[in-house]
Amino acid sequence: TLNSGRGISSLDWIINTGSFTQFTAYARLIFPDFVEVQDRLYLADLFTQERLDELRKGSDDRNAQVFMNVIDLSTMFCDADEQSDDEIRELGQFLKKTWAASAAASFPHRQIHIILDDCLEEEGVGELLISLVDEK
Repeated sequence: TLNSGRGISSLDWIINTGSFTQFTAYARLIFPDFVEVQDRLYLADLFTQERLDELRKGSDDRNAQVFMNVIDLSTMFCDADEQSDDEIRELGQFLKKTWAASAAASFPHRQIHIILDDCLEEEGVGELLISLVDEK
């Protein structure tokens, strides 16, 4: 349940507060779809050819893939200041598992590495980044 057992169940919260649009958006974050471009995988919701072309100008294909797929979990929500670093790390570990499962389900013969870069304790940085890259 929410609120350390003092609140409603997660399912009741979704039914009473959430919307179908919110649910599908979170589902796409949790178990993302991928597009394959030039033998590399990209998160479908983040991919644009224009952005990839721009990223490739200053780096190799691997780094361009990492930066095309990156999400900063520490600034993802409007109320991010309300989450502790440990809660953000827990979300990161959860997404690392679900992204790996989604990639394996869609591309079982590919070696996909989910990157979780924890800079929450670094002064002036304070971010938790998640991304993925093909290991070739």
